[in-house]
Amino acid sequence: MWWLKQDVPDVHDPGAEERWTRQALVWLVVGGLVLRLVLAWTWPALGPDVQELKGWCMRISRAGFGSFFAGDWATHSPGSISPLFTLILWPLGKIWALFDPAFGAWQSRLFGVWVRLPSLLADIACLVAIYRIASRYASPGRSMDVAASLYLNPALIIVSAVWGQVDSLVLAFVLGGTAALLGGRVFWGVLLTGAAGLVQAQAVVLLPLALVLAARRREPVQAAQAVAVLLVALVLVGVVFLPSRPLAVFVEQFRHEPMSSVNAFNLWFPAWNLQPDSDRFIPALGLSRQGLGLGLLALLLTAAIVRLILGDDDSDYLKVLILVAGGAYLLCTRVHDRQLLTALGLLALFPGSRRVYFAWTATLTLNALWVLDVSASWGRAVGAGWGSFLSVVNLAIWVQLWSLTAEDLVSDKPKPVEEWHPPSRKPWEDVEEPLVRLDRFDLALILILTVSFAVLRLHRLEVPGEMIFDEVYHAKAGQEIYAGKAPNEWVHPPLAKLFIGLGILKFGMNSYGWRFVPWLAGVLVLPLLYILAKAIIPDRRFAVVGPLLFALDGCYFVLSRTAMTNVFAVLFQVATLTCFFLYLKQASRPGGRVGYGWCLLATSLLASLGVSTRWTCLWLLAFVMGVFALHSLWCIVARMRHLKVEYRGLALALLILSGILHFVLVPGAVYLGSYYPLVKWKAYTDYAYVVSLQPQIWKFHTTFTTHHPYYSEWYTWCFTHRPVWYHYKEDKAKDKDKDHEGSTVTGIIALGNPLLWWLSVPGVFFAAWLAIRQRSYPAIYACAAWCGLYLPWILSPRTRNYSHYYLESLPYACIAMAWLLHQYKERDESIRAEALAAVLVVALSFSFFFPLYSATPMPRESYNMRIWSNNWI
Repeated sequence: MWWLKQDVPDVHDPGAEERWTRQALVWLVVGGLVLRLVLAWTWPALGPDVQELKGWCMRISRAGFGSFFAGDWATHSPGSISPLFTLILWPLGKIWALFDPAFGAWQSRLFGVWVRLPSLLADIACLVAIYRIASRYASPGRSMDVAASLYLNPALIIVSAVWGQVDSLVLAFVLGGTAALLGGRVFWGVLLTGAAGLVQAQAVVLLPLALVLAARRREPVQAAQAVAVLLVALVLVGVVFLPSRPLAVFVEQFRHEPMSSVNAFNLWFPAWNLQPDSDRFIPALGLSRQGLGLGLLALLLTAAIVRLILGDDDSDYLKVLILVAGGAYLLCTRVHDRQLLTALGLLALFPGSRRVYFAWTATLTLNALWVLDVSASWGRAVGAGWGSFLSVVNLAIWVQLWSLTAEDLVSDKPKPVEEWHPPSRKPWEDVEEPLVRLDRFDLALILILTVSFAVLRLHRLEVPGEMIFDEVYHAKAGQEIYAGKAPNEWVHPPLAKLFIGLGILKFGMNSYGWRFVPWLAGVLVLPLLYILAKAIIPDRRFAVVGPLLFALDGCYFVLSRTAMTNVFAVLFQVATLTCFFLYLKQASRPGGRVGYGWCLLATSLLASLGVSTRWTCLWLLAFVMGVFALHSLWCIVARMRHLKVEYRGLALALLILSGILHFVLVPGAVYLGSYYPLVKWKAYTDYAYVVSLQPQIWKFHTTFTTHHPYYSEWYTWCFTHRPVWYHYKEDKAKDKDKDHEGSTVTGIIALGNPLLWWLSVPGVFFAAWLAIRQRSYPAIYACAAWCGLYLPWILSPRTRNYSHYYLESLPYACIAMAWLLHQYKERDESIRAEALAAVLVVALSFSFFFPLYSATPMPRESYNMRIWSNNWI
């Protein structure tokens, strides 16, 4: 692999670091683009906007520019269509027409992805532009961090990949213009900044700032030339679309949707969302909400220009851009929810304001998700409460930015991006670092974490009293095995059902009895996960974040309270990978292999128990075998030269025999041994029958084609696209109508904590990128474990399955994200506050959905508020 062939860039050789960072930039572009393409393919038609993009693309290709608003489109307002963006869609439509002249497949997923391609490419342009800006003030590595924080921002990904909206292009033009201006290319800087206004008319408010900076740099001629080009382009584009009214294409954009707020969480949202902005806000003065908003914007722009004239640093320009872009969103009317993206993208250049950056990311993401949602009840709830609250939060964040700017005036001006260099270290130095031992504080943390969540999961464990979902198979099978009967459910190995049966033997054939041992298995996952996290992250303050995040996952909560085989698979997987990491850590040190051979044996036994629970653990066994082979090869290369020639063949033979023993013979013996109780108790006749059963299990899993309403593609699981309902009951009020008003809902849904699942993929990719860059072997192990248990579903013969299978890879995503927080703590001690805030936000999300996890009765209105998508029904 390419990163193994390079030494860590020498801090005294900036060129080496820059070359390495450029390679990392390519990998980041590819990974982010793949993520966006998956999202665009998964949700091909969220909201009407994608349908509009398809319509524009098809119309411009068929009718051309001059006839765009003719015929059936004569009633379309030019203000609803971005002319420059439509020009970009024209070649896309022409290329598509080469293969589909009649646009017969215009409703296909592929066409939906195709029309969003400009926005996806604009994201890459944003990445390159912000990297170029940041690299003026910081090292390539630190600049890469800033660029990645924007490129992997969930708000940017949603706007471009899900919506395909023009806001990504606006941000790309603004960042490109800013990079050009700061680099001394005034003509291109003004031109690109002004072009943002041709894509989205409201962005023209940033052009005066670019002109002031050009004047301050004494380049009025270049600025005038750029303005002239913009005016010519304005007229030409207008003539192309509306020869009789060329300026109407742009003027109408300011008149379009004359509402106080177009679902934007801003000043006008709480009381006047989607209300006309022409209403008198101050009747005595005859001032409308539109007039007040424009007046506030004019004052803001004046203050920003004065600030820019008085300033003498590039950071002044960046700050006033953020303040004006954010102020235009918050103070003006007729603003859409997505238009905060420009200010958010520029704010990524200030890591010192990361709290503001993360907060605005959260509010914009929630705003976008709310608009995309089609549940009217959820929309009413947000509009009445949460949306108003987030509007106040947005205003408070913006005010905080003003205070930061005022503080800069009376203190040394910090650079937009702080200098940081990675520590100089040997490649894979932490491979040979000793394990951090658990002390009494670790044991206390384990005890508190385990007991608290054990009690939480034990509460109302017996509710509902009937069997839910696959309990009808697995719980019954557990009872049948101990009764000496052949279990009706035979498509999974028997070990988990034997465990479930133990609870039935102890407490009886009731809901508490068949759920007790799964509860116990779920509880045992947490201490094992903490041990693994502490081995990867030496700082216990961050090591505990991994298991704590996992403990706050709703799908984990539900499966640990349900008599199904999945939670046992998770338990054995975590135990296996914990022991295997201990083995790798010790075996990599000189003299460590002999003393820790028991870790490899424990790994083999635990992986075998996992396979004896569910065949999904075959992914685990394959991953462990692959890593063992690579690690053994590394050991051979590193140590074989120290052995005498006559012993080298023997050492290689012993290594091969060890692999066969631990990953072939032991798993085979344990797997067959799991059937021993069934043979002994005459549930199965003999082992010949057991052996003959295995091809039938394989055939079932590879040829099963029965459709289930809760099946979904593997690549949608991490986005909570289609969660699985295990139980649903509604008690309707007798005196209410058919719309369920006044009814009470009780349900259990295997819905992952949305914030945790949505962040897991970018979190793992970002952690993997940083771990490879720093040559951090433990962190790479966590990221590889996530990949090893999730990505093999690509190879599964069953292309659709239940989304709760993603739970098997989630623990390692939690550890990767905890490690990521720890790395930023190494640069800034204040990151501990962000880590605590992240856990609190995930905890709030868990609490919000807790009634749907625990079968807690709730009014229908509360239920509707928690259903964020029709796919969740």
